[in-house]
Amino acid sequence: MCKIIVGNKVDCKETERQVSFQEGEALAKKYGVAFVECSAKDNYNVSEIFTTIGKPIKDRLLDG
Repeated sequence: MCKIIVGNKVDCKETERQVSFQEGEALAKKYGVAFVECSAKDNYNVSEIFTTIGKPIKDRLLDG
């Protein structure tokens, strides 16, 4: 199973954020998973999410 933590709405002002980048990154590190911030509104890092989670799956299928 592949897991990733995604912080969405990175396009919001810093004062409107519910979770800081540092908090998201720390949580991901705690659980040993990747962390990506994105903005669906601005199409920022959306494809990066799928690449980050899809690459390990592809690698496992090719090795297996």
